[in-house]
Amino acid sequence: MNPIELGSSSGTLALVLDEKGVGDWCQVQLLASGTSSPLGAETLKYVAAHLVSFLADTSPGVRWVLSLSELHTSAYGEHVGGGAIIHLQDANANMFAKLVLSPGEKTQWLEQLSRHAAP
Repeated sequence: MNPIELGSSSGTLALVLDEKGVGDWCQVQLLASGTSSPLGAETLKYVAAHLVSFLADTSPGVRWVLSLSELHTSAYGEHVGGGAIIHLQDANANMFAKLVLSPGEKTQWLEQLSRHAAP
């Protein structure tokens, strides 16, 4: 099955599904500056539900979005000017990347993820 790619001008989150397909385990990768960096893994439903919850709730301030198994990457997010910023933190609590989403990219992410976040 093809990966789900969530693009932004600053990079792409790729959700690579296992051979069982939608609803099961997926590897999450950051594609930026021509390289692919593994972030960790979780179920597609977990990743989609947490990202949708964050993107749909435009309350001000930085907040936790999700944490991934294996590599223990965490994501924190904030809403800025109709768009959003997702900060990525490694297992040692170092912020190492951020994805800046325009309002249009935020809408695209919500549309793509909503199909996989439903109970």
